Amino acid sequence: MPRFAADLDDEDEYNYSPEPSFYNSGPGNDYRTPRYDLKKMVQSTSVRLVCRSNDQKFLFSLREGSFIEALPLVLDEFEDRTDSSASKLPASILVELTDTVKNTLRIDPPLELLCVEGEGSSRADQTDGRRSLPRLCLYTSRDVFLLEMHYEPQPSGQPVRGTMTSVTQPFEKYLAASLSHNIIRVRPAPQKSSGFAVMCPGCSMCALIENTDVQEYSLLLRHSDGGITRPLVFSMEDLDDRTMEFIVDFTFARSSGLSLLSSMTVIFLKGSGDLYSASPIVFDGCVVPISTLKEAVDFVEATTAGLDSSQPKWRQYTVVNRYLLEAFGDYRDQSLSNNQFATANITSMSSREASTVAFPVKCQGPILLAGSLESTTPAVTLECFGGGENLVGLAIARAGGYEVDFAAVSPTALISRFTYEPRSDTFALDDDIWKLGAWLEQVDVTEDHGSALEKSVALLNDPLVDSLIHVATPSFVVTLSTNAIQRAARKPTKFAPPESSTSAWVSFQTKSDATKLQGIAVCAESLEGHNLITVEQNGNRSDVSITELQLAHEVQKAFVAGSQSEALAITAGTEGNISPFESTRPLYEVTRPLIDKIIAGLAAMGKYVGPETNYQDIQADYLAVVQQVRERCDKDLIVPLIELRSIVSSHKEILRKTVEGQQKQMEVLITTRNSQAQINSQLAAKIDAVEANAATLLERATRSLEMCKDLTPTVSDAELQFFNDIKRLKLKSDSMADDLRLTKEKVSTQCQSLDSLGRPLNIQLEPEKVRQANVLLRDSDRILQDVKESVARSEAMLDLMKEE
Repeated sequence: MPRFAADLDDEDEYNYSPEPSFYNSGPGNDYRTPRYDLKKMVQSTSVRLVCRSNDQKFLFSLREGSFIEALPLVLDEFEDRTDSSASKLPASILVELTDTVKNTLRIDPPLELLCVEGEGSSRADQTDGRRSLPRLCLYTSRDVFLLEMHYEPQPSGQPVRGTMTSVTQPFEKYLAASLSHNIIRVRPAPQKSSGFAVMCPGCSMCALIENTDVQEYSLLLRHSDGGITRPLVFSMEDLDDRTMEFIVDFTFARSSGLSLLSSMTVIFLKGSGDLYSASPIVFDGCVVPISTLKEAVDFVEATTAGLDSSQPKWRQYTVVNRYLLEAFGDYRDQSLSNNQFATANITSMSSREASTVAFPVKCQGPILLAGSLESTTPAVTLECFGGGENLVGLAIARAGGYEVDFAAVSPTALISRFTYEPRSDTFALDDDIWKLGAWLEQVDVTEDHGSALEKSVALLNDPLVDSLIHVATPSFVVTLSTNAIQRAARKPTKFAPPESSTSAWVSFQTKSDATKLQGIAVCAESLEGHNLITVEQNGNRSDVSITELQLAHEVQKAFVAGSQSEALAITAGTEGNISPFESTRPLYEVTRPLIDKIIAGLAAMGKYVGPETNYQDIQADYLAVVQQVRERCDKDLIVPLIELRSIVSSHKEILRKTVEGQQKQMEVLITTRNSQAQINSQLAAKIDAVEANAATLLERATRSLEMCKDLTPTVSDAELQFFNDIKRLKLKSDSMADDLRLTKEKVSTQCQSLDSLGRPLNIQLEPEKVRQANVLLRDSDRILQDVKESVARSEAMLDLMKEE
């Protein structure tokens, strides 16, 4: 597995101006992001504050806790390319949040920004030419906001400032009932474009909320008409290690086999890694193809026909069949025979309301235990992965983002179950479902996990390649490629962990620890390419080509797996750099041929050695021989000796110059050593003085700290939580006061309009209704007075605490 380390380069600090500025005053009228003082805002470590719209046209991000920035990613479909004056999509759209939302984000950090616009829904533009943006959901641990925005297109295509149309809190009635409610996760309703079998209306969303007082979890559904239902309430076992028993995340299941039954299922993740499920979870108005509904009903009926009525599974499948007919209608009915789609009616149709509410959902499981993984790191997030197969593939990321586990569950383990099933049936059905899942792969990106593991981790499926999933943390993004789900789906008779091909590589890494990642998104358009978009908290945005990174990783992996001889050959080609001194041939190599020649000449002279010849015996032939011997002696002995002397002299000169150079360098080194020794002595004296001063300062600081301990104000976690609750209550009270003021103004306006009619209204009410109205007004006045007194007492207590 690849290893990586954070880059520790320093980063310049960002200066924020107190007021937003949308354009520079310099030439070119360049766009500049507004700056706000972030010291007054709670810094969020979430990496889910970036999302794409369902139509893949806009990239949304939260900017500095006060703005929503929309970045168009594709060409405007309404743009007239032949008319230069026609309106175009702006370079970016900046929408300021309301004061209520900004004040809430100052108390609780935002957890996620997600798009809840329905698939294929087209929101008509306003009559004055304004265009609506896709609706978003922004939530914290205590509040959920539904945002509706619009903007006015400009002919120049420059950045524009949008307007917040409305902000609503869909789950406020439930969350305001208790201060112990904590939002774990909010997810949009399943959509066909994401691989699910159903297509839900816009603004349909699901929230998992924990009641910390009783350790109880509630699943709330917000339907498109604004209605709220709570189909599931459950709790976990109260064990010693509560960190591993908390529910930390949930997701909707997805598979190609029994796709409707999978899309109706929610899978929960515990901190230990165990998986639970609940079904059916259906949104009002969701649409499903008749063929998909027929597949699910036929499977349930065929399974029921093969079972005995005394078996628990027969009773389970019989109730499921009844629920499908009640929720989606009987597709075999003559009135629905010509329809291509069936629509779920959960809350809107009174004829079916009683029957659908009468199906209380049961949390079943665990459907898969994590005990075999032998990991002590808590799990933090869950995502459906590889849904194009007949199995429900799951990816579980643990704290830090270094460990990712892959699992697969059969869709038959997700058949709906309800709370009124007998206890004996519960044991029998639980015994069957845990055998229908398996852990396939456990990926550990690096062995060095560090001491503090980051709990803010996000998983993002790649919309273009089913085998890719991106793991985002505040410091880095890792891309994983695995075919474990595909291999497991091809072995239906032997459901066991297959041999898979899994690899991982770093796709993005922040420049320093001070810079944090805010979120990621994947662009899979034909014009933009297959890119990973990263947005940092300081507003920096970058695009990374996923295809290039994957190819580079595969090439590197193939190179490492290559033969050692090829690697050595490549290495040898880079060692051609040698110094001039090394290029000089050794003396023995140069003189060897000359010495050999001299030796051969001396050997040839031996045959001419003999007694002396008298002068009178010297003849012409003897002189000729002597002359010939002399010539050979000059050629074979004298000339080589002269050449040998010249070569030796030149090498001697080279050695002399080398020795002189080494002597000069030695003198320089001696001088440097002496100066360095002097500097070291001075530094040693300074270090001694600094250490003495540091010891004195430490002693003084210790005494000062001991003296100030009793004066330092301390706040416990419970007190901090209480103060935050007071802030939230005050914020909600101010919001309610504003709403009441607006209502009062509207009522006053209506009363004035009624008074302007000039005639009294003759409205006859029954005495009982008059009495009820008086009682309602009196009780409302009393409740308002009690609330005012309670708020006044809380404010007085808060002021007293501040003074203390």
